[in-house]
Amino acid sequence: MFRIEMNRLFKSRGLYISLFIGCGLALWHFFRWIAPVSRSWDMINVYGKSTGLTLKSAYDVWMHSSLFPTPSFLFLMVLPILAVLPYGLTYDNDRKSGWIKNVYVRAERKRYMKVKLELAFLSGMLVIMLPLLFNFMLAAASLPLKVPQPCLALMRPRNIWCGLFYQNPMCYVALVTLLNGVYGGLMSMLAVLLSHSTDYGFLVGILPFLYHMFLFSLFNLAHYADYAPAHFLSGGVFLNYYAEYVIMGIVTVAIALIAYRKGTISDVY
Repeated sequence: MFRIEMNRLFKSRGLYISLFIGCGLALWHFFRWIAPVSRSWDMINVYGKSTGLTLKSAYDVWMHSSLFPTPSFLFLMVLPILAVLPYGLTYDNDRKSGWIKNVYVRAERKRYMKVKLELAFLSGMLVIMLPLLFNFMLAAASLPLKVPQPCLALMRPRNIWCGLFYQNPMCYVALVTLLNGVYGGLMSMLAVLLSHSTDYGFLVGILPFLYHMFLFSLFNLAHYADYAPAHFLSGGVFLNYYAEYVIMGIVTVAIALIAYRKGTISDVY
């Protein structure tokens, strides 16, 4: 069953549409924000080190070093849609087409739901992490991998991974990328869960995005904007707090368990 569902994933148009959009935003960010800094480094190499300029490294200007560049902001806004497109709608399609009845005749419901949730989570991670890694690789190929300087990027002591940001920034980038991937997987699993709540496939695909925007609006209105996923997922040095990661972990486990239980007891006949 896992092999069949994996084959469906890689034949899905949504997978390639999501990667195309994500990598397109990564390229836009590279040419608009990273390339100009690279040209400044080239000028310093030509005219020597007597310019007195302190330029940013790859860690300071990659896609998720700041929320303010337009491609980064757009990526964070449409992240739930990108995560759901590859595989998040397949469970709803199986229920409507009747395919799920054929599956239940040949396999246990628990096994089917387990495979669905695993691939929903993995596909959501894949389409979110790959564009970010692509952008960072472009930045690393164009700029020095110098340790961030406090004068260019400030990190509050209470922020999570504060020491890691200055001592091992490569690991910090990896963790931020993984965090985005986990949230993408969460949005894809949320679509599977919502399939039990509505008969409209459009809502299954769009409700994770609406939930994402609701959190963004709610925390901004409450003057706690840093706690909105659209903010702290950026990896901006002012935005990371322990509570955000604990809450995300709890919500991820809760949605997985609820979706798994509903899938094993719901009637499809």
